[in-house]
Amino acid sequence: MLGSHHKYVLHIGRHKSGTTSLQRFLFANRNKLIDKGFYYPLSGLRGCAHHNLALALNPKGSIRKQLKLEADDDVLIQRFIDEISQRDERILVSSEGFQNINFNRNLAAKLSKVFPKEQTLIIIYIREQLDYLLSSYTQAVHARNVTLSLEEFEEEHFSADYYQFLQDWSAAFGVENISVHIYDRQKLKNQNIIDDFLDVLTLDQVNFNTSLQNANPSIGGNLLNFKRLLNQMDFNPKNSRKLYHVLEKLAEEHEKYRHKPQVSQELETRVRQKYRLSNQQTFKTYFKSQEDLFNYKSCTYQANPDLNTDLNQDIEEIIDFIGQKDISLVQTLAIEFAKKFTDKKNF
Repeated sequence: MLGSHHKYVLHIGRHKSGTTSLQRFLFANRNKLIDKGFYYPLSGLRGCAHHNLALALNPKGSIRKQLKLEADDDVLIQRFIDEISQRDERILVSSEGFQNINFNRNLAAKLSKVFPKEQTLIIIYIREQLDYLLSSYTQAVHARNVTLSLEEFEEEHFSADYYQFLQDWSAAFGVENISVHIYDRQKLKNQNIIDDFLDVLTLDQVNFNTSLQNANPSIGGNLLNFKRLLNQMDFNPKNSRKLYHVLEKLAEEHEKYRHKPQVSQELETRVRQKYRLSNQQTFKTYFKSQEDLFNYKSCTYQANPDLNTDLNQDIEEIIDFIGQKDISLVQTLAIEFAKKFTDKKNF
């Protein structure tokens, strides 16, 4: 809970918990937040979130080179400290990049120089693991060149042991300074991440601009299958980024292209059993509850006509939509498809 001693508020995600929508809101309402006693710094921003600050505090060489960041992390960190030292308001920082921090003694000390332990509230939203897996997988296929099946992705890349994750942050900042919340629309205030976050900050919604568009709609159905096929091809980064936004727009306009991936009973059981004990410990420690607070909805195979649509038929529709938005992308796709292509048995 936010206390009078909390000069710093650090929102650390997690990924796929409405972070982009929330960060766009915070950035768009910087001046109004100042009026309410919160300052959202400009230093360390990438886009609307403090991803560069998170990276400077937890450097990863390959990502830094890709983003062409400053060679010296300390320069960026000092710039951030200089900016916030001039402010009387509480300092509000947000980046899910902080969830990637691997704590050790040196890194914890570096973090505490920017965010003093006794004055910092850590805010984090956690999501039921199977639902989190589905969202993470669709984002990975959509945004990167992932060709793995859902089962392969879960085995090779997915980890959501919340208790261990929270214990690391508690060791650095104290369990009393860790504020954990469940990302489930039925549990959020007004079923909205922005309203819920404002409530955590003990702020009302008056005078805020909350009419921002929902960010990062997940792709699904045969649009997801289509993108997996494309991921087998050598698309250059420029085309990939343009395609990302076109597919996002298609998903916004057609519900069948937002259907979540189908899940086998075996995978559903394995994921939920894997994190059962961790969840119990999390709810007991951070929610003071003996009950499991996640809403476990079945995600296994269900009969749905939209999901049984012929892949080739949908591909024609998808390519036609892409052509309406960017004809050059279709020309590139035609060349790539001619090289590879398409048999849904690949899936």
